[in-house]
Parts: sequence; C-alpha cells; structure tokens
Amino acid sequence: EDVFLQCETDRLVNGSYTDFGDWSECSASCGGGTQTRTRTCTFPAPANGGADCVGNATETRPCNNDCSPSPEFSLIDSNGNNVGDGIPGLLISNGGTVCDDEFSTNSADAICREMGYIGQMSWTHGQKWDIQLGLNITLDNVACSSDEWSSCSFSFEHNCGHSEDVFLQCETDRLVNGGYTDFGDWSECSANSCGGDTQTRTRT
Repeated sequence: EDVFLQCETDRLVNGSYTDFGDWSECSASCGGGTQTRTRTCTFPAPANGGADCVGNATETRPCNNDCSPSPEFSLIDSNGNNVGDGIPGLLISNGGTVCDDEFSTNSADAICREMGYIGQMSWTHGQKWDIQLGLNITLDNVACSSDEWSSCSFSFEHNCGHSEDVFLQCETDRLVNGGYTDFGDWSECSANSCGGDTQTRTRT
C-alpha cells in the first residue's frame, strides 16, 4: 500500500518585495504635506500558484510640518505704494498687515533694522485707511528681546482685527555693513634663503 508520487517539474514561487524606492517630493512646501515611496512585488514575482507578497507596497510620511515663510517687511501709504525713508507707513509682512499683540519698541527697532535702517523713530496702531480692510493679517505676537530680528518670536496665526494694525516710522539713516578692500601685495619672504618661511598680505 506504499504510495508512489510524481510531482510537476515547476515549483511554487512565492512573491518577495523589492527595496523601497526614493521618497517623492513633499506635496506641500509649507504647512504640512506628505511624501510616498513604493516597492513592487517582483523580487521575484509570485508564480505557479505561489503566495503574494506580504505587507504594503506603499509607505507615506508627513513632511514640512514646521515650514513657514520668513517674514519680509515693507511700509506702504494709503494707496498701497511704498513710502520713502523716514516716512511713517502701514507695516506689511508677506502681503498682509501686522497685529500689535506683544509689539514693543524692540519689535519696531528689529523690524526697521531688518529693512536696512538703523532703527525706528515711532510706531502706533489703528485702523486708519480703507486699504487695510482689503488685506489679510499675516503676522502677530512679534515679541523681541533686543533690536535684532534673531531675538524675535512671532506667529502667522492671529486673534486680532485691523484696529490693531501696526504703523511704523523708521529712521532715515540706513545700516552700512562693512566690506573688505582687496588684499594688498604679498610681503617679502621673512627668510632670505632656502628652508621655508612665510609671506603675509593684508586688507582693511
């Protein structure tokens, strides 16, 4: 009663995944997006009744959750034109107004310096011009511990109205950053003969 058996020559081939490919570009540049990467069930592909691959062919992960545009500032008049040096204007950041919550003299100085001036002359707040009503409020809670923008914290979310829009007047004098001259000529070598020594050259 012993059984004799003849099997097919083809064997079952169970599927196996390739490695995952590269992550895709983030679906959003700011405010949170997703990236995906995929793999295929071809290493090898299932054949002859073998099992499919186990697991997901696609992975997803969040990206750019903390990405926020850097504030860029300007001052405009009631017609939306940029104001000249030393003239008060409505403070604009990334196309919208700036709320005065936590705003201070340090905040005003830091923003004027960020725009290239030595500091602020004065600042105030209020809803003074019709143009304000057509703008979004794009910056709030600008709190600065010194007159340098690097000391400031801020929020792109707001809980205020245009009655708190900041008007700012910067000094007329602009910051002048130092710049080097070209290097002068090399000095004579400090050694008169062989053996190695040094030459120097300077700039101011």
